[in-house]
Amino acid sequence: MSYLPDIHFVTGTFETGVLIYDLICRNEVENPNTPHMIITKDIYNYQLVPMRNNITIVRPKKVNGVDVSYFINNNNLIDIYLFERKTSAKPITTLHPGLLSLIMTLSSVSERNIKSLFNITTALRIITTAVANYRILNGYNSDIETIWNAIYDTNFDIGYTTFEHRFKAIDIMSQYSIYLNTPEPKNIQLINLYDPEAVKAINNKYFKMTPLDLNRL
Repeated sequence: MSYLPDIHFVTGTFETGVLIYDLICRNEVENPNTPHMIITKDIYNYQLVPMRNNITIVRPKKVNGVDVSYFINNNNLIDIYLFERKTSAKPITTLHPGLLSLIMTLSSVSERNIKSLFNITTALRIITTAVANYRILNGYNSDIETIWNAIYDTNFDIGYTTFEHRFKAIDIMSQYSIYLNTPEPKNIQLINLYDPEAVKAINNKYFKMTPLDLNRL
């Protein structure tokens, strides 16, 4: 099958965000300073933004036919998340965006049918208190036991093991660590199969009445 230049279709059994992060890591081997732009409406994948300093999400959106799309970066990630969750919680500019997966763990991920433990306001209060008391890092925390010890109290109705599984199921970095230990990364071969003549032939054969604007693709 022939392709347009530098366009690849990648499939896998893991979360889309895991595959995207894998592609970013692959690209940085040869192009370490290349910025990465991700176009998505999936709030779950907002976790990708703080995983690299050069990742920006374009959130496509139209209102009454007008393009009101916006960028999401480390500076506005938490505020955008709260805005899109339609919560009454006030913007928390002091929290690092790397805490987003923990916020999701303590609240919910409705896009993945993961039900709520706490409302977002309560989740933010728990995390903010733990950060203020220097019990967890104001950034991405990978040590689940440390997180648990910092936030656990008698109001929790789940045990440590359940919390650990919940965090690992939500957190993209945890999923990526599992992904690397499967055969799937080896199955991804990014080969540029660009064939302009074949693309023109397909255009002439299948899109004769409504030709594609190949110069813009």
